Amino acid sequence: VHLHAAYTWLDGRVLVSTRQTAMKVKHLRRDPRLAICGLNDGFFGDWCQVEGNADVVSLPEAMELLVDYYRRAAGEHPDWDDYRAAMERERRVAATRRALSLATLRYERGLSTQLDVLDAQRQLFSAELELASTTRDQLAAVVQLYKALGGGWQSQPPAGHGQPQ
Repeated sequence: VHLHAAYTWLDGRVLVSTRQTAMKVKHLRRDPRLAICGLNDGFFGDWCQVEGNADVVSLPEAMELLVDYYRRAAGEHPDWDDYRAAMERERRVAATRRALSLATLRYERGLSTQLDVLDAQRQLFSAELELASTTRDQLAAVVQLYKALGGGWQSQPPAGHGQPQ
């Protein structure tokens, strides 16, 4: 399994954080055997390999494990409730995408109506809109922080900048 995900050693276990929709997760659900190769920052030199069986834990059960993982890896987060809410919004978007896919498949096979597909599309739109709104708010907060720290930009472009010649 090629992880490309963050991992850390935790109480005698390797904890890996990745997307639920990643193929590696689907493969590990089918066959839990895995091997992880750890390389140093320079890529060449010392390395280690850990082999064992994976326990795939999905949200919401994985939430406290993820919080503990990120506390150990990155330090204390300013607002864990916001973090949990953001993870839940991302999970909701993934779940409604799956629901839309199933509704579309059922409609194509004549097992449900187009209204079911439209309802699934509406629910996905609502979930994506909520996630986009949260992302916008987070980015706006970062901009406000930069401005509070002295920012490096002006609200108006300098004279002559962007003017046709």
